[in-house]
Amino acid sequence: MAALILRQCVETMLRSCSYRIHLALKVLVVAFFLALNIVLLSPYSTSFPLSDYSSVSCNVAQASGNSEILRVLTITSSMAQQQAEFLCQSRHIGQHFAEVMVSWHSRDFLTAEQLINEDYDVIWNREHVMRGLVPDFHHYYDVLQPSSTYNVYWFSLGEAPRLEAGFLEGKRIGLLDHSTSKTSFLLPLDSLKTAGLKLAQLNISYFVNMKAMYDALEAGEIDIIPGGNWVADQLAPLVLQKTLIAENVDAGSWYVRKRITDPSLRCAMQRSIQVYQALSKDMRMPEIAAPDCL
Repeated sequence: MAALILRQCVETMLRSCSYRIHLALKVLVVAFFLALNIVLLSPYSTSFPLSDYSSVSCNVAQASGNSEILRVLTITSSMAQQQAEFLCQSRHIGQHFAEVMVSWHSRDFLTAEQLINEDYDVIWNREHVMRGLVPDFHHYYDVLQPSSTYNVYWFSLGEAPRLEAGFLEGKRIGLLDHSTSKTSFLLPLDSLKTAGLKLAQLNISYFVNMKAMYDALEAGEIDIIPGGNWVADQLAPLVLQKTLIAENVDAGSWYVRKRITDPSLRCAMQRSIQVYQALSKDMRMPEIAAPDCL
């Protein structure tokens, strides 16, 4: 009898343990799938590569079978799409390249290594920036288009900006957070200082790029920003008032790799630059005598 009772107790304990183990396993399985769903749905846990939002590309319409990419580096996203499309429709480009990629970054993005390695076929930048990186950069690049010039202004949505303490009191000023930018940092700050204003007493916000600065003005988060006449076009149909900061500012030159020697190819690249004329009504590009472009 005692043995029977002991056996029944053991069987009861085993059934109880089996139930608890089974329950624990079910809980673990549910927890695992819940955790898996959280991981899969979380925007921060995926390892998918991010898209490149600082370049546009297109396939050359009349490519001759090669696989080379024509790489262009500019300083603004404006008109980059138009330049890429122009190049992709050129039969001269198609004789050497299968794809065109136009990238845009601030002037200080360029490095000495990129110049020496000739990472880009065409570059838009100021000569002093190129020379500061590689003093003999002309060993690698030729001038494709000499520097154009343009005017720089202060813009506001209200009355035309006045560089006076009374006008600027309570006003929020937007600048680009790039100390090498003449248009959106150096010249605007110089104009404020020249007017006798103390920068430390002004309400200045710095933005990572021009679009962020334009959006802030449009949203009413700032009151005044600098730029060329293209600012009015970017923010149309808003009506902006402007005050001149500086005239005939150096916009930078276009450079092409020395190894690109085909006159027709250089001609096509040169013609693509003309799309940037639309950036500003007062942008002035020098005329070039180029019989090979005829």
